[in-house]
Amino acid sequence: MGNRAVGRRPIRLSERQEARLIDSVAALTTAGLPLCDAYDAAAEYADGTRSCERIGTTASAIARRLRDGECVCDATERVVSRVHPIHAAMLRVVDETGDARRAYNVARRFLARRIELRSAAATAMVYPGFVLVCTVLGVAILAGVVVPGIASVLSQTGAAVHPTMHPAQILRRAQTILVVLTIVIAAGAIGWLALRTTDADGPTIRLVARLRLSLPVIGSIELLRELLTSCTAVECMVSVGIGLDTAIGRASRCVSNQWLRSRLSEAADRITAGEAPSAALLDAVGRRGSVARWFALAENGVPIVAAVHGLVGDLDGRIEQRISLLRASVEPVSVAVAGSVLFIVVVAVLVPLIEVFAGALP
Repeated sequence: MGNRAVGRRPIRLSERQEARLIDSVAALTTAGLPLCDAYDAAAEYADGTRSCERIGTTASAIARRLRDGECVCDATERVVSRVHPIHAAMLRVVDETGDARRAYNVARRFLARRIELRSAAATAMVYPGFVLVCTVLGVAILAGVVVPGIASVLSQTGAAVHPTMHPAQILRRAQTILVVLTIVIAAGAIGWLALRTTDADGPTIRLVARLRLSLPVIGSIELLRELLTSCTAVECMVSVGIGLDTAIGRASRCVSNQWLRSRLSEAADRITAGEAPSAALLDAVGRRGSVARWFALAENGVPIVAAVHGLVGDLDGRIEQRISLLRASVEPVSVAVAGSVLFIVVVAVLVPLIEVFAGALP
């Protein structure tokens, strides 16, 4: 596999391909292989389909860069065009601590749950999506063919000589309602794009990052994921003797959310200045008092490694609960949204249709 041609352009991996690469490397590092050899082995056994070939090419390119002395985070981000945030965070953990086995296993579990959740969401959206598409097509036929046809026939026969409103004006009103609905949907899509995590920094970006964490369920999962990332990094570092304040400061660089990154960095500075870790972290992530409670245990005699390990397990369990909640709510929420859209669209067409008939009455 060492003789694979490595292109200059970054390789684009799908989420499943990235998950398979991480799964292979996690299994090989757990078996005891050094990281560079693990990527070489992952490339060697990835031959077969075109998808596997792409995974193998990626693993081989990363292994080559590792042998040239690059850190694993830089090597991966240069080879892969878009690295998933949890994968990138765990790569930083590897660079900070050298504990590849634990970091890759965390990324593997999270991506496996994410793929499972996305599959469940796609399955739940099939029925409401089909109903929505069929109804919108039917309503479009009503608006574009039936209503104008009826209005034209009534006007020609003289039945609509005294309408409450001219058919053309009624149709323009219906079109206006549909345009407003389109604008609302577009604004929602733009808002979703604005809440996506960016690599830039600044007050506005941190405000958007904070708002993103406030989203129902999804924001909670992201916050727990970021906390799990940072706590895994802290656990790896304190287990090799690095001080807690230094560990938290370095772990903050593994967090992709800019607001949480700045809060954890401030907490590390306050701990260095002599403040108790539980108080500093309670202020940093106030609504997650469970994080501060685990560090309070360490202040009362529990070994710090054991306390952080317990916190990591607690966060992992909370993520599982939130994902289960999201999986259970995807279908009813999608049905409710589809029903609301259908109601607005149907009203936009039926109201002018009723008014045309009302105007045709003597």
